[in-house]
Amino acid sequence: MVTIVVLRFTGRIPVDAFEKRTMTLDSSQLAWTITIFVVVLIILGLLLFLGRRWKLTKDRERAESLRQSAAADELRARENEAAAARAEAEAKQAEVDAEHLREAARNQADEAEAARSRAQEQTMKAESLDPDVEAETSGRQRTDATGAPEDQLGDPGQPGRGRMSPEERDPRDGGAAGN
Repeated sequence: MVTIVVLRFTGRIPVDAFEKRTMTLDSSQLAWTITIFVVVLIILGLLLFLGRRWKLTKDRERAESLRQSAAADELRARENEAAAARAEAEAKQAEVDAEHLREAARNQADEAEAARSRAQEQTMKAESLDPDVEAETSGRQRTDATGAPEDQLGDPGQPGRGRMSPEERDPRDGGAAGN
C-alpha cells in the first residue's frame, strides 16, 4: 500500500498510514518536528565537522611523527655514509701503509743482499790473504793450520777417524788410509 500525504492550506496535514488511519498535524507539531529535524541535522553536521577536524588533527600528528622518523632515518643515513667514508679512508690509508711496508721490506731485502755481498767479498778477500788457504786450478780449497785440505780431515767425534798426520796419508787413495 501507498502512503499518501496531502497538504491542506489550513495548516493541517493528513497522513494516510498502513492501517488506513489518517493523522493530521497542527502547526505547533509541525514546528517541533521541523525543529527536531533541524537540530538533528545540526548535531550531525557538528559531528561530521568535529570528526573531520579530529581526523585532520590526527593526520597532522601522524605526519609530524613520520617527519621526525624521516629526519632520524636521514641522520642515521648520514652517519652510515660518514662511517663508510671513514672506513674507505682507513682502507686507503692501510693500502698506503702496506705500500710503505712493502717498500721498506724491499729496501731491507736490498740492504741484506748488499750486506751478504759485502760479507762474501770480505770472505774472499780474507781467503786470499790467509796463508793457510791454497789456490787450486779449479778454485780455492780450505786447509787447516798444518796445511792439510779440509776434505782429508777426519771426524774427531768418531774413534779412529781423527786427524791424520802427513805420514799416515796415502797419496794413492787421497789420504784415506788408516780409516
